[in-house]
Amino acid sequence: MSRTLNRSCCLLAALLAATCFGSNASASVVAWGAAQNTTGASNVSTNGSLVAAFNGGGANTTANGVLFTSSNVLGTSFVGALNGGTTGDAGFDTLLNSFTFGGGTSTTIDLGSFLVGALYEVQVFFADQRTPSIDRVMTYGSNDGLAGPTVNLEADSNNAPTSPFGQYAIGQFLADGADPDLTLATNGFANAHINAWQVRLLREPVGVIPEASAGLIWSVLSLGACLKSRRAA
Repeated sequence: MSRTLNRSCCLLAALLAATCFGSNASASVVAWGAAQNTTGASNVSTNGSLVAAFNGGGANTTANGVLFTSSNVLGTSFVGALNGGTTGDAGFDTLLNSFTFGGGTSTTIDLGSFLVGALYEVQVFFADQRTPSIDRVMTYGSNDGLAGPTVNLEADSNNAPTSPFGQYAIGQFLADGADPDLTLATNGFANAHINAWQVRLLREPVGVIPEASAGLIWSVLSLGACLKSRRAA
């Protein structure tokens, strides 16, 4: 009887360990704040510490002290989104004046890899002052798809005289081991695009044991107990 019990105990521990390694957690979801009208370089978030920042389709540029690296991740670049306008800040103008586009009406951008248990911030910018494009709206979400939290950004913020530079939004997510992507979807035009985006670390993980690691530790302890019990028997 004791041998049968011991074997069952060890088998259960092994199955639990395999389950921990084989399971996939659902991806982290970005919780978005409301869309904000873009007014100037001070809109660029400096919360926490910078993880990565990208200028879609344009040159490397610095805005509000944040260095944005050129990226054409969606395949095609365009320069001239401000249509001759200026925010009064050359670095910020460079940021808003270009965008990367492509991938059809819905696509995703890989945001990178993140520390489990850490809190992050994502900021996105969308602007296009060209006459045929000023009414465009882009929807941004995370890789739970567009059924989850999203935010709509207007290309010209309704062409308001005090803010003719599009809109931006800031979201947060708690990294859970399944890294989120940035989802882009158009509202009535051919290709998704984005002017700029950045990711910032707001809080380091505190006393967090990843789910798989916690399961592995429990399984190892259980196996040790089983083996000790078998030797005693």
